[in-house]
Amino acid sequence: MAERVVRELLRVVMMLMLLMLAPKAKAMSTRRGQKRGKDESSGSGEGDAMGFCLSWRLAVEANNVVAWPRVPPQCSRYVETYMMNGQYERDLDLIVEEILGYVNQTLLPPDTMDAWILDVDDTCISNIYYYKSKNYGCDPYDPSAFRKWAMIGGCPAIPSVLRLFSILVDRGFKVFLLTGRDEATLGEVTKNNLHNQGFIGYERLVLRSAAYKGKSAMKYKSDVRKQLEEEGYRIWGNVGDQWSDIKGDYLGNRTFKLPNPIYLIRHPKSPAGKDLLFSNYDCSLHSDNSEAHYLIEMGFAGVLRNIVRPLSLASSRTLTSRISTNASLALFCPVFPSPCKPPQWTLPLWNHFHSLTDTRFPKRRPSDKSRRKRASLRPSGPYAWVQYTPGQPILPNKPNEGSVKRRNEKKRMRQRRAFILAERKKRKAQLQEANRKKNIQRVERKMAAVAREREWAERLVELQRLEAEKTT
Repeated sequence: MAERVVRELLRVVMMLMLLMLAPKAKAMSTRRGQKRGKDESSGSGEGDAMGFCLSWRLAVEANNVVAWPRVPPQCSRYVETYMMNGQYERDLDLIVEEILGYVNQTLLPPDTMDAWILDVDDTCISNIYYYKSKNYGCDPYDPSAFRKWAMIGGCPAIPSVLRLFSILVDRGFKVFLLTGRDEATLGEVTKNNLHNQGFIGYERLVLRSAAYKGKSAMKYKSDVRKQLEEEGYRIWGNVGDQWSDIKGDYLGNRTFKLPNPIYLIRHPKSPAGKDLLFSNYDCSLHSDNSEAHYLIEMGFAGVLRNIVRPLSLASSRTLTSRISTNASLALFCPVFPSPCKPPQWTLPLWNHFHSLTDTRFPKRRPSDKSRRKRASLRPSGPYAWVQYTPGQPILPNKPNEGSVKRRNEKKRMRQRRAFILAERKKRKAQLQEANRKKNIQRVERKMAAVAREREWAERLVELQRLEAEKTT
């Protein structure tokens, strides 16, 4: 009679707990599936960092990734290599060659109203040395620091764009330099910076006035282009490093986008938003529901075990051990005096419930694993093969493979290989660092040479003017 009462009580309690916890377990599995899907879809931390950065830069240049706040931290070295090791210059040279091919096919009317628009920052002059101190765009944007850098007026010219500018001026285009810099604070220093770097002969330098303060770059530059067309100019081309330079209204005949993986100009009033590109954190698993936390940490089976086991411990150990199997069977069998065997399809589930109601400590070997003797785990002999002839000593040049002498020799060989590998890695890192510094110095020398040539050209013009004045 006591067995039937305990069995019936356990069956009712377990059925009630199953009905109560089934929706929560389903919700937990759904959340885990969502988290697994997010982890599989993100892939930024699992794949190769270089491959991810290459894909990220391609998406940025194609405007598929919009409103990105900064460069991903794992791409700092990639952006540095791209900007300083020559690939950035090769990309610019290719784009400039395409622009010149388009310019050579253009037939200009004789009214001298043919305009070409160039952006200033990172199109005509470069801010690479400023962003070098900002970890190549990985650090957040600092307006005050950039304003201090711009006030110095030391931005170097981009050689390929300077060559394009000179050709456009020689062909008779009216070149307009359009920038988002503030006219009141940076107007004079920007004009001097452009003049010192060789941008001489442009039609007009347009800076952001107080009327456009707070407006987006796209709106501001669209209005400037509209004003130029109202003045009678024909815009043949528009070149910029930002999508806001070549999007909007009154774009002209052709637009050309220069690469810039360091920063993106966004609307000043647009919210910064969350940095979803670098975060794989799943907030759906963190809530104020303590019961959900408990289900996640302990698991569904652990909750049932903690509920059912105290009921089993309330009775005597002998009675519980005798009726534990019958109590588990009661979930699937009606309450009859005679024992009942569960059907075949319920055996796996019955095994799990048996482990929940059993008060004994779990076995070291799982119940679903086959029994294996320790002797079967030992590999078959012989364990060491020794070339030995009875009655003859072992030669010192052929030591035993398992001897101490041979083990020490192998250890020294491993240490030597590890040392050689470490030295090779160190030399490779030193060579890469030396090549990086050499490339930086080469770029600086190239920029200095361009500046010297421009200065000598200006000096030559001045001397010719003085000679002409003397002769007259």
